[in-house]
Amino acid sequence: MNILYAIFVDPFAQMISAPDLLVQTIWEGFVGGVLYALIALGFVLIYKASGVFNFAQGIMMVFAALTLVGLHEKGVPAWIALLSSVMPSHFAPRAVTKTPDAKAGVASKARPITTHVNHRTIIKSPPNEANGVV
Repeated sequence: MNILYAIFVDPFAQMISAPDLLVQTIWEGFVGGVLYALIALGFVLIYKASGVFNFAQGIMMVFAALTLVGLHEKGVPAWIALLSSVMPSHFAPRAVTKTPDAKAGVASKARPITTHVNHRTIIKSPPNEANGVV
């Protein structure tokens, strides 16, 4: 019975006795929800624009966040850490998806190095020899 009290009742009793804990808990929940919403919005925007589920998009966001936290913990000022984490996550996908074409002298689109599932290939492709259905 004590363990149920410690899990379900005691945290709320502590929040009543320390209102700053209540405000902090509400704020952390709000920030966590906003981050989940932004990641979901990124998935939706990429899927609607290209028809591809790009799972690397979430990893790029996590990479930038962990870089920011790591640099800030090492004593780098916050604004320098922010620029140092946002810039690589902005330019790395561009470097992967656009490569110079030596013959034409222009940038050509290459397939991005990501893990993705193309719904048109799996669901809507007509039967042909390429996908093994004759």
